[in-house]
Amino acid sequence: MGIKSEVEKNIWLDAEGSFTARLVKIEEKQYGFGNSLQFTFEVLDDPEHSGKQATGLTSKRLTPDNKTSTWVAALDPNFDLEIGKVVDFEALVGKVCRILVEEKGEYCNVVKARPLKPAELARIKDEPKAEEKKSEKKVEEPKKKEEKKSAIKDDDIDF
Repeated sequence: MGIKSEVEKNIWLDAEGSFTARLVKIEEKQYGFGNSLQFTFEVLDDPEHSGKQATGLTSKRLTPDNKTSTWVAALDPNFDLEIGKVVDFEALVGKVCRILVEEKGEYCNVVKARPLKPAELARIKDEPKAEEKKSEKKVEEPKKKEEKKSAIKDDDIDF
């Protein structure tokens, strides 16, 4: 009978850099150092890596200056860090921000996040239109994505 397995597409990002990404999932994880949140992002703006995913861990605790509050504010620029306020992390799923990904051992992890700049946000708002056109004209889409990538320079990223 034998053991069988189907070859699957690799969905994990294998490159360092900064990317515009959508939060697709957030999960609570238990580690030796306490409760953590694992954020899973999907790359939106890079022709080579679009659709790939990267994860990053933060503490479940929210304090005025920790990584968790920075990431929440990156995903929701209207976020108000008021002492005693309860945050529904799952409400952040689907939101978009800019992430910085670094190689950590054999994996690439999200290490920072920031809100999108107005020009980046405008490009993302146009993305659904591009996706609709993608099914109609597959030949033109790569050219459009190339133009979008060239408009974002890593020198302009303020991490």
